[in-house]
Order: sequence, then structure tokens, then C-alpha cells
Amino acid sequence: MIRRGSINAFISYIFMAALLVGFTKTSVGGVGILAVLLMALAIPGKASPGVLLPMLIVADIFAVIYYRRPCNWGILLKLFPMTAVGVIIGYFAVDLVPVEVFEKVIGATILFMLGFEILVPKRREAPAVLTAFVGVFSGISTMVANAAGPIFGVYLLQMGLPKKEFVGTLILPH
Repeated sequence: MIRRGSINAFISYIFMAALLVGFTKTSVGGVGILAVLLMALAIPGKASPGVLLPMLIVADIFAVIYYRRPCNWGILLKLFPMTAVGVIIGYFAVDLVPVEVFEKVIGATILFMLGFEILVPKRREAPAVLTAFVGVFSGISTMVANAAGPIFGVYLLQMGLPKKEFVGTLILPH
């Protein structure tokens, strides 16, 4: 039997996650990880990313409509093949590898990307190996924890895009 308080908490967590997803799509991408956390609180286990995905898709549709002009589609097209590979790897790995391991890998990837941002000068064209790395790990982290945003955000910072182009490109893929 579910207690009334737990239903209220369930609804509150999902409502707050939905609000944060919308807020994330307005260019405040860092709060997106809070939506992942709230969904994990509402729906424990590996099902929460699947429940969050429809919210992200609806938010992406609105973001595409609003930000379609300043988006740098060339960057997205270069990332797409390796991101698709990462999604496939994530699909199969989600049942084989414990969530704690994925969390550490995603954290290490974000730290690597931040180090790369600090140590390597900005350039409009990323090295192919970095693009492949970002694509694969974005795909895996999206499949496992809806957490590709930080990896992709640091990658775009490295490109040195103008503000509107950065926001338009960052918002669309996650």
C-alpha cells in the first residue's frame, strides 16, 4: 500500500524535474542534472532515465523551434555517428554494468573535458579524436543517465562559438 505522503512526493519530484527540464532548455544547462536526480528519487532504479526521456524530447522540440537559426548543425552532424555508437553501447551496457561505475566514468569524462578546456587553446575545429570521444561518451551517458549535457557543453566551449550559436547548438541534442 502506498502512503499518501509518498504519492505527493512522487508527483512533486516529477513536477520539479519537468520544470527543471524546461529551465535547462532556456540555456541554464547545469540544472539539468538536478532533473535527473529528482527523477531518480521519484522512480528508483534504471527506469528513471526512460521516464525522463519523453520530457526531454518534448523540451527538445520546443528548443528546436526556438533555437533552430543560431544552431551550428555542422558540429552536430560531425558528432552524430559516434554518438549513435555510444547510444548503442549504452543500451547494451545499462544492464551489464552497475550504475555506480557509470557515474564514475561520466564524472571522469567531465573532469577530462574540463581539463581539456583549460589546457588546450580554443579552436573552431576540434580534433577528430576528441569529436569521437565526446560523441561516444555523450551517447553512453545519455542512455545510462541522461547526463550528456556537461560533456557536450565543455566540448562546445572549446569551439569558441558566439553566444547565440553556443546556446542554440547546446540546447538541441540533449
